[in-house]
Amino acid sequence: MAESEKKKVDIETLWSYIKPFLTEKARERLSNIKIAYPDRFNNIVIVLYQNIAAGRIDKVDEDLLLSIIEKLYPRKDTKIKFIRK
Repeated sequence: MAESEKKKVDIETLWSYIKPFLTEKARERLSNIKIAYPDRFNNIVIVLYQNIAAGRIDKVDEDLLLSIIEKLYPRKDTKIKFIRK
């Protein structure tokens, strides 16, 4: 088995482990992230698993998920400059 396939199986195992701890909206948001940004999804699932396994998180709602995502991937400030001649 190739390493990428093994990694995919491991992520799917973690995903199935954390699903019961997610609210419906959080599960929906994570599913959307899984489709749009697979690498980010993997990192988020790993962080959620670590926190749930350590007992730091009981239930993951959308607000908690958004705060975790914001910590992992802070938004970049984009500035638009108009150059007039």
